[in-house]
Amino acid sequence: MPEDKRNLDDITGDIDERLKKLNDEERQNVLFQLTQINNYTGNLPDPEILEKYNKMVPGLAKKYFEDVIDESKFRRSIISKQQKSDLHYRSLGMILGFIIALVLIGGSIYLLMNNHKVAGGLMGSAVIVGVLGIFVSPDSDDK
Repeated sequence: MPEDKRNLDDITGDIDERLKKLNDEERQNVLFQLTQINNYTGNLPDPEILEKYNKMVPGLAKKYFEDVIDESKFRRSIISKQQKSDLHYRSLGMILGFIIALVLIGGSIYLLMNNHKVAGGLMGSAVIVGVLGIFVSPDSDDK
């Protein structure tokens, strides 16, 4: 590897000398052509880039990976809490909906028993249609 480093230094020195001999416009054109653009996608940069950063700031690559892992754990914990909260509210909604349906059915039966057949029938029908609508509706995610 020291030989590779020496060759790179020789090449860099040679480029510097040649650039000094060019006028500003030619120098800009050459520098533009020599510019390397590193582009990567995903969570991790190229190992070479991490190695260079780690040389500039020792331990930076390790810190980077620790931060990536911590962020991933944090994101998963937030998702888990959100799912538990959603389950809690859905369960609470189902329990309260069941209680309300029972009260309305009880009221319907009470009305029917006390000779209020139209009111009792309408109330009972509304409860049945409402409950069936929840389970039959194609847009409902709460099945």
